[in-house]
Amino acid sequence: MKRAYIFYRGSDNSQSNEISIATQKAVCRDYANTRGWKIVKEFTEPVIATVTGSTDPGALQTIKNNASKGLYDVLLVYKYDILGRDKDESPFVVEGLSRYGIETWSVLEGSKRFAEHIERLIKETFGKMINKDKPLYVESTCNQ
Repeated sequence: MKRAYIFYRGSDNSQSNEISIATQKAVCRDYANTRGWKIVKEFTEPVIATVTGSTDPGALQTIKNNASKGLYDVLLVYKYDILGRDKDESPFVVEGLSRYGIETWSVLEGSKRFAEHIERLIKETFGKMINKDKPLYVESTCNQ
């Protein structure tokens, strides 16, 4: 049986597409139980830490530290973007945990691997850099 940590993060009222911590808990617990995972610990980062940009490492740092100790096998979240303060931070959390053999799962997105996050970041980065009206080309010259 896999041992699971679950991480919840609050949002402020202006984020209307976000769900409450209570709802995250209900959905994540059901998801873990359906898969036969043993929930060994749950962590909550309240809305105040998210809104104020608190520099206190808190729950996520504990999760990272415990990964190196082998205290759990799976980290479950409602959705991946709660793993970072912005969407570009989340892949690095996933990668860091995977170094210790920790699987990262999202109720909405399933299992993720670091490579999938990097691929998405590359597509997003280059997509912003490319002028959509002109083809991308590279000109190369060689001096012989």
